[in-house]
Amino acid sequence: FFIQIFGDNAGTGLTSEGHYSTFFGYQAGFSNTTAERILSFGYKAGYSNLTTGLNVMIGSGAGENHTQWSSTYIGYQAGNSNTTSEGNTYIGYFAGSDGTMDSDNSK
Repeated sequence: FFIQIFGDNAGTGLTSEGHYSTFFGYQAGFSNTTAERILSFGYKAGYSNLTTGLNVMIGSGAGENHTQWSSTYIGYQAGNSNTTSEGNTYIGYFAGSDGTMDSDNSK
């Protein structure tokens, strides 16, 4: 299945499902149950990302509450409030943390 987990409580919710994912950092990917091509790197990066995939979340709290597919969040708290949209790219300190609900955004 090729899942790598490093960090206290990282990937805690994982079941036997999932492929090609890495969780690195305290509670990174904490709630994820079926990781499908996810990179969560940083304190609580991708914390609430349940059954989605194709996401990259790098930085403390990046994508912390994200629950959709195909997004890239890089930076401290980047995309942390984005819960209902997908296909986004947010790069920078608090980028996209305003909770925008539209899909396919870049900031």
